Amino acid sequence: LDSLDASRPPLDEARRAPDAEVRWRAHFNLGLVALRRGLRAGPDSGRQELDVAIALYRRALLLRPGDVDAKWNYELALLRKRGGGGG
Repeated sequence: LDSLDASRPPLDEARRAPDAEVRWRAHFNLGLVALRRGLRAGPDSGRQELDVAIALYRRALLLRPGDVDAKWNYELALLRKRGGGGG
């Protein structure tokens, strides 16, 4: 958790990698960074991070539609954004 901000620039660069696996991992992990930040933030300030997480997980799922972890995190971000719980 202490390196979330430091992980963003290299992961953002990896989203443009020619290798599909690297791109998928970058989208997934950037989504995880945004999800964690959104879950830690208050209801109003976390919405923007949750929007980012949702967009990144959507892209990850386009690259690998059957990934259950990406689906879980996507649904968690949607649920929290709508004001629901999560865990």
